[in-house]
Amino acid sequence: MLSPPPPAATRLLEICRVTPSPPPSAQYTLPLTFFDTLWLKFPPVERIFFYKLSATSSSSPPPEFHAAVVPRLKRSLSLALSRFLPLAGTLTWPADTDIPFVLHTPGDGVSLAVAESTSSDGGDFDLLSGDGPRDAALSRAYLPKLAVSGSNAAVLALQVTLFPSKGFCVGAACHHAVMDGKSSAMFLKAWAHISMCDDGDGTLTEELTPFLDRTVVKDPDGIALEDVKTWMDICGAEDDTRSLEFMPETVLNVTKSNKVITS
Repeated sequence: MLSPPPPAATRLLEICRVTPSPPPSAQYTLPLTFFDTLWLKFPPVERIFFYKLSATSSSSPPPEFHAAVVPRLKRSLSLALSRFLPLAGTLTWPADTDIPFVLHTPGDGVSLAVAESTSSDGGDFDLLSGDGPRDAALSRAYLPKLAVSGSNAAVLALQVTLFPSKGFCVGAACHHAVMDGKSSAMFLKAWAHISMCDDGDGTLTEELTPFLDRTVVKDPDGIALEDVKTWMDICGAEDDTRSLEFMPETVLNVTKSNKVITS
């Protein structure tokens, strides 16, 4: 086990909302399938990706990074979101709807936080990005918080943190009911691809282009609705059973033998 670094210290510089470009002209909805409802109230999937700065750029002071790299990341993110439109939307559960769905309204976007490590030598970057196990709590400062309320939940939140003279990391929090491992990895690869082609229009290769037609998933037995009802049963009558709030991990551990986990 690597020696733990001191408690993480970051300075939050900005929180903005990045919207798709070009912007859509109308609302967009994406239904959940029984592949998705299984994970409806699970905590978000959180990942951190570390990037070392090149020998040339590592000597650049933080103002240059924030003046050049951050705008490029924002622009490429905006282009990528136009190809992955549901990620810029909101998981919503209106009172007259049995199963939640993703809704994107023109103007919606993804929360992006920009921060900077206050470590003088960037040593936390080396420890956190190196090989070997470490306490996951040490990474908490580099992850964004996914906004969730009773009837609405963000699909994706992002955070970019600079480690001066070392590199930067991109932290992502993804709603498990909307993004599985493959879709989140595809999105991040697409964002990286567009960022590398910064002067382009966001065109993606076929393997990085998502397929969003949910009509190909048939559910004649109503498994999605059964999953949702099971979640409502787990919540209990004393709670707001239609809430999209995540279930505490202690409750999820108890339900591992329940249908909602094994169906």
